[in-house]
Amino acid sequence: MKQCIIFLMVGVFFSIPIQAQKVAMFETTLYFEDAVGNMDSIRVGHDTAANFIFNPDFGEEIINTPFDSIFEVRAAHRLSTNGKPDNKMSKKIIGWTEGPLHPVHDCILSAEGILILVHAKHPPVTVRWDSTEFLHSYCRVGSYLSDNFLSETLWEWWLDPELVKEFACMADTGSYVVDFSGKVDFPYMVVPFPVEGGNGMDSVHCLLFTPKSYFLYTPCQSFFVGTENPELHYINLWGPNPVRDVLTRSDQVDADWQVVSLLGQVLLEGHGSTISMGGLPIGNYVVVTVLDNGIGIQKIQKLE
Repeated sequence: MKQCIIFLMVGVFFSIPIQAQKVAMFETTLYFEDAVGNMDSIRVGHDTAANFIFNPDFGEEIINTPFDSIFEVRAAHRLSTNGKPDNKMSKKIIGWTEGPLHPVHDCILSAEGILILVHAKHPPVTVRWDSTEFLHSYCRVGSYLSDNFLSETLWEWWLDPELVKEFACMADTGSYVVDFSGKVDFPYMVVPFPVEGGNGMDSVHCLLFTPKSYFLYTPCQSFFVGTENPELHYINLWGPNPVRDVLTRSDQVDADWQVVSLLGQVLLEGHGSTISMGGLPIGNYVVVTVLDNGIGIQKIQKLE
């Protein structure tokens, strides 16, 4: 009789449905190491079903304890904090997305940035990741990691060579060394947070993970005319700009070119030194030109 009861209880237990944790459409791990070898990691990603506040179904777990006094890394939603991390910090953050999947490449094209909070007694801190997860994705190839926030305030900040030094293109390299020494004011984000021991408060530095395709205004590289990870050149060969009808190369040299929408769709392509833009709607486009040592890009405004 006891055996029957046990078997019945086991059968009932295994008949109860177990709700599995969701796996996001994109997830990757970022690994951190300080100057003396202490290590930590976080997991970040995005999904069209995620919100920008809290996603426990994707594995987010709020951490309410103080930061470790030596070394610890956490993450937070960018949009819910308005740039200032709140108490909804987690070892895993699955970010919100602005729209549906890309109709051709079937990946998330536009998604929120994710804050990374680092408390390190022994800087600098080295961040590592798998660059192939970004290089081989049309929608993530323009992603970057930065230790300042100029990308959210300064238009075309990447044209300044000094500013680009504090940004890492995640498709181009798999590591980035961040030295927080002396970085206390804008555009760096340094916030006081409780830490274990001492007076209970210390500086926590923020990094910004920005997931992007190339066409959403990023200095990082992308796929153009079948070339993987080319050298980029910001050029001004085509005019007039703005244009109503025909674009002409100022050097009169024939070359392969593409006219691309800001969503990455190739609208026109050909070979020569002129491009007829008359049939395109009013708006902004990117003209991509094949050069001897890479590709050249130029943003063009189309008028009526």
